[in-house]
Amino acid sequence: MDNPTPYIFFALGTIALWGIGHSILRKRKAATWPKTKGRITACTISSRKTNKGRISFFPKIAYQFKVHGKSYEGNDIDGGAKGHRTEGDAQSITDRYHMGCEVDVCYNPLKPDDCLLEAKISNGEYVLLLVPIAFIGVVIAVSGGVLNTKEKI
Repeated sequence: MDNPTPYIFFALGTIALWGIGHSILRKRKAATWPKTKGRITACTISSRKTNKGRISFFPKIAYQFKVHGKSYEGNDIDGGAKGHRTEGDAQSITDRYHMGCEVDVCYNPLKPDDCLLEAKISNGEYVLLLVPIAFIGVVIAVSGGVLNTKEKI
């Protein structure tokens, strides 16, 4: 191995692909889960500084629901904690979930504490899936492809 850089970039692209793909697959599975009524118990926005010095805003929603008479709590909105660049973007999510309002909760019938509020996959998530695929493709192309084209002497 002459230069480890292509392998590092390939690994990073693969990790990104896995993360995005995992999120999409979880939502696809959650779309088939049963739903029950729940109630919002907390609705806030938190912020934190990123390693690039920017501030990201995170909607924080908590809810309670019952399955077969047993109470559960959840805080997953759509399968992942996504930071937003502006407080207004995060607010647009919290505006849908007012304190005390009734919501539909999708829950895993085998493990009801595995739950979320929104199982819909946006077109943007599918487009985002293309980014690491393209990244991996570029890494392969620039590093000489799957089969090294250098002549061996």
